[in-house]
Amino acid sequence: CFRAGRTLASWLHLRKNPHIFDSALSMLEMRPRWHHKHVVWMTPVAVSIIIFTLIILYMLGDFYWGIAHYRILWIACLAAPIGTIFRWKLSTLNGKFSIRGLFWFPMGTFLANFLGSILSAALSAWAIIESSHKGAERWEIPVIKAASLGIAGSLSTVSTFAKECVEIGEKKSAV
Repeated sequence: CFRAGRTLASWLHLRKNPHIFDSALSMLEMRPRWHHKHVVWMTPVAVSIIIFTLIILYMLGDFYWGIAHYRILWIACLAAPIGTIFRWKLSTLNGKFSIRGLFWFPMGTFLANFLGSILSAALSAWAIIESSHKGAERWEIPVIKAASLGIAGSLSTVSTFAKECVEIGEKKSAV
């Protein structure tokens, strides 16, 4: 999965920087095809439509059918970008701090996973405490659960940490 992502990233990099390879064969492979023009604008539009449709369906399930679980999902969808942006900002710390001379350790990603786990545990505990005091039908409990799912969930994705550990291993084996 990580290798496929890196292959796609290198393909995109070569597409934007065709001067890296000067051979006629590589330049022939980089020539624009008819579908490339459409992919540039179609992909973000299609993803936006899918996300918008899911949020509308979750809201419909909440307001029309009265299913409280959908309230958690649509609020989590709206809150997830906060955790994603915070995670991206923390990733800028990677390689800037050394732990006993280990500059290779992805400190920002580790902090994002750590803070996301702590935030998720704290919000889950808070939701349990609130539900025992006020009952499960109030708006506060789904909002707290949605923040745990959306913000803490997008903050603590382990896939980035695993990808960076794989890259570290590949760099060490190449040396």
